[in-house]
Amino acid sequence: MFVITGPTGNVGSEVVSQLLQHDPIPPFRTASRNPAAIQAKFGSAIESVRFDFADPSSWSATLKDIQILFLVSAQGSSNAARTQTIPFIDAAIKAGCQHIIFLSVPVGGTLKLVPHYTIERYLETCGITYTILRPSYFMQNFIRKDPTHGVDIATRGEIFIPAGKGRMPLIDTCDIAGVVIKILAQPAAHKNQAYDLTGPQALNFFEVAEIFTEVLQTPIRYSHPSLPRFWWRMRQRRVSLFLIIFMSIEYTATRLHQGEEQTEKLQQILGHPGTSLAQFIQNNRQRWQTQSWV
Repeated sequence: MFVITGPTGNVGSEVVSQLLQHDPIPPFRTASRNPAAIQAKFGSAIESVRFDFADPSSWSATLKDIQILFLVSAQGSSNAARTQTIPFIDAAIKAGCQHIIFLSVPVGGTLKLVPHYTIERYLETCGITYTILRPSYFMQNFIRKDPTHGVDIATRGEIFIPAGKGRMPLIDTCDIAGVVIKILAQPAAHKNQAYDLTGPQALNFFEVAEIFTEVLQTPIRYSHPSLPRFWWRMRQRRVSLFLIIFMSIEYTATRLHQGEEQTEKLQQILGHPGTSLAQFIQNNRQRWQTQSWV
């Protein structure tokens, strides 16, 4: 049994979508706070159970007959990683889990400040095999309800991100999910590996704005706000404090030109190049036109 945590997230939802395209569909279970919403989105035939990192009583049904776990960590600080995510990993191993695919962040292997660092170090000593994925900046952040970057593009004609002139090798989460599916098929081929996954282009947000302008055929500018201005607007829109802090760390690292490097790992695993930003915008152009966010 393949268990998917975070099935409503950027990557988890795409993993579910791609699994449903297989014939036959491999056995899998989604685990979330609202299983009814998962079934409403993907169909009632999906096995979906209630799961909460903060509620260990929900873990047993989640982990029944588990073989492989797609792990998205509990939101919060490194303390949440130690008190919730790591105990859940232990429970998964005790339940029979043989391999963990962990969705980390680009700095998860080096920056102790992020909780992903704590989890990565634990996986290295937990006693079962693992694959760590460190994808770069998600293109889907431009179409998510939170953060509200899509709203700025649709209503203000601007990209409002405090990343200065730094570059990001933007990646489509459909491609990340494709990597997860490849690992699921052959976990032994990816055991105890950490993959830095990037898209095919490292762009600064001035260049991103130019591509949006070209594809959408409407002027989009990059306003390169200060960090305080970014905080003020995000708080006005009631974006969660956790997400604002996380974005601030990510965008500050970009402003300082960290994480600009591209790798070939995505193409090596998938067997084809990743999705370009222009293609992603073309595929999703109706979302900015109708403000229908995911």
